[in-house]
Amino acid sequence: MSADNGIYILHTKDRYMKTGRGMWKTIEGGVNAWRIAHVQAIDNFDWYRTQEPHNLGHYMAEVWKNSPVFYKKEQAIRAAHKLAGEYNHLEYGVQFVEAAKFNFPGC
Repeated sequence: MSADNGIYILHTKDRYMKTGRGMWKTIEGGVNAWRIAHVQAIDNFDWYRTQEPHNLGHYMAEVWKNSPVFYKKEQAIRAAHKLAGEYNHLEYGVQFVEAAKFNFPGC
């Protein structure tokens, strides 16, 4: 039976950067942001992107809503590998989802 899962690092270009608890700063030109999550059926990302792009933001929010935001790629990679250690089996290990042309919902 296939686990069809992995730890996925979502890379977006956000318009706002978190500067403190409940505090955000507008970043002209956007800021690179990475979020991590344990995901099953990641092919849904591409399906939403191509078939229902108006629902892609909702999908991203549902999958990565509980992830802390990392503004340094290296920190996100370390956190992803730490999260991966909490699972007995990851079919796809740690992977990236490139979504830099999208703003994370609510940011």
